[in-house]
Amino acid sequence: MQALKILLCVWVLALAGCGFIVTGMEVVNAKVAILSAETAGAKVHAVYEYQVARAYLDKAKEETAYAEYWSAKKFAEKALDYAIRARRRAEAMSVVEQPMME
Repeated sequence: MQALKILLCVWVLALAGCGFIVTGMEVVNAKVAILSAETAGAKVHAVYEYQVARAYLDKAKEETAYAEYWSAKKFAEKALDYAIRARRRAEAMSVVEQPMME
């Protein structure tokens, strides 16, 4: 019984320490997606999606600083989603703007 209690304590402590790592990975993924959207021209062609992604990323960083890892992860996921939308919209607009060559 004592061994079970010790095992349970170790397991809980291990899970508590993983929050920062998982959240950190989500924030980095969102940042990379935002940079990808910038490269695709999202600052010009997908302004709304780009700005929302940046705002969610900033909020995720803020929540991480307060050790609110679950909230930070959710904001980072939203930032990633909007960054992907921004990149897709910017890429689509770039294709539309291409002049036709004859």
